[in-house]
Amino acid sequence: DLLRAELGRNATGAVEKHVRIATIAREQLDDPDLADEHLAAALAVDSSNPIAITAMVEHYVATERLGDARAALASRLSSPIDPALRAVLLRRLADL
Repeated sequence: DLLRAELGRNATGAVEKHVRIATIAREQLDDPDLADEHLAAALAVDSSNPIAITAMVEHYVATERLGDARAALASRLSSPIDPALRAVLLRRLADL
């Protein structure tokens, strides 16, 4: 709870911190629920952040939730985003 409070107060770098914690949760702690929580928090800070979007999609792929990965990509593609990011996301969606 203290960590979450600190991340909430310091928006600078919060996305990257949440993504790092999510990666540790999934890869080292084998806790996909904690990873989900931190990735959702990262996207709550900035829903268009390419680092957070990529991490969420990769998390879904790693946990064999391909439908969720496709849905996350489709959701991000439905909102205004940078054309370069759009191209990357479209390629990733096609790969799934």
